Amino acid sequence: MRRGILARFCCEQDAVIVLNKLRLAGCPSLEAYSPLPSEALADAARTPCSPIPPLMFVAGLFGSIAAYALQWSTQSVDYPLNVGGRPQHAPLAFLPISFETGILFAGLAGFIGFLLLSGLPRLHHPLFELKEFEAAMVDGYLVAVDLEASPLSEHQCRVILTECGGEGLQVFGEPDALSQPENHK
Repeated sequence: MRRGILARFCCEQDAVIVLNKLRLAGCPSLEAYSPLPSEALADAARTPCSPIPPLMFVAGLFGSIAAYALQWSTQSVDYPLNVGGRPQHAPLAFLPISFETGILFAGLAGFIGFLLLSGLPRLHHPLFELKEFEAAMVDGYLVAVDLEASPLSEHQCRVILTECGGEGLQVFGEPDALSQPENHK
């Protein structure tokens, strides 16, 4: 969210109502901020499920299979040794390393996926410049609407937010470079 509109609400119910109204109006990207964790706000904002758990599962499975295949190919195909009549392919001996490699790949995939999907390392967000944002961490509920992704105009968003009891509406961020006319001298 590079550009949006922010409204402050005194109670959680008003914030939930406005989130539902904006969702029905077609706004796909809504964010809610509150001083305490709230299931009602999370349900109304409808945060999408994270793709990180399936990514971690696939990476862990790949890591385990790759480690097992590497051990099997080196012990049975590339350099087979006959030591005391033991079999070339000993699956139980290959399991610990396969398990550990699967855990390593899953952990790395989760960490890297988290960084990429959350946009980190992002040292600045336009929302952090607003005084209202700090106040919400103490006693208010904030609703932010992404104006770039919203089918509604800024004026329509303002009307819906004020009808539901929104106070201190502020536009944050900069407009998209494509929507600004260029200055030619």
